[in-house]
Amino acid sequence: MWPPLDYYAYSGLVNFLTTSLIAVFVISRKPELKPAKLFCEFSGEVALWSFFYFIWLKTPERAPAEFFLRTCMIPVIFMPSSFFRFVTALTRKRVPRWVHSFNYVVSASLALTVYSTLFAIGGAPPHLVFPYWPKPGILFPIHLIHFFIIVGAAHIILLQTFRNSSGLLRSQISIVFWGMLIAFSSGITNYLQWYRIPIPPAINPFVSTLVFAMGYAIVRHKLLDIEVIIRRTVVFAGLVGSVVAVVSL
Repeated sequence: MWPPLDYYAYSGLVNFLTTSLIAVFVISRKPELKPAKLFCEFSGEVALWSFFYFIWLKTPERAPAEFFLRTCMIPVIFMPSSFFRFVTALTRKRVPRWVHSFNYVVSASLALTVYSTLFAIGGAPPHLVFPYWPKPGILFPIHLIHFFIIVGAAHIILLQTFRNSSGLLRSQISIVFWGMLIAFSSGITNYLQWYRIPIPPAINPFVSTLVFAMGYAIVRHKLLDIEVIIRRTVVFAGLVGSVVAVVSL
């Protein structure tokens, strides 16, 4: 049996709250660092996606529900560009400026189409426990290609830096690498629903691990106060998750 709809809705709310909390803490601790600023850009996109994901699944009418789903795809479209830029800043990887510009142009161009049938086709029948989930339009595969190529490239940069570094930087890269692996593996299960592959995005709550990892790396992995806030946030997320589980029964 699939988890009920409320489970997925409130997992979005948990991701929104935890992501926002960590982002505010990181920028308050290291506002002068470029990785911290880029971290907030990326985590803001994760937070917006999570917020509209929650609103989408809590909206009973088809038209506004599909509007909110399309809206939550806008920050997703920009995530590869922001994440790649964050990784290159964290690893001090020199990348031509035009590469970042090209990524953002691709993201912006795709974002302009999210409310059209070019990106997604509405009116699709229910899938699993989801009453409203559009099908991909002709431009949706371009988004997928861009997403996986850029995230994969960031992954490769992290691996290369990990192998060639030592000390604090090596520890930071290791944390971001594993956080990225867990979080993106969790988030991409949502793409399976677009193509009606019956594997539900039940591990959505783990998307927050990427934000934990990135924030942890920025503020220095041995700094006590971020360890404390992460522990408290995990406890908070666990409490919210328990309430969600009870409400969903």
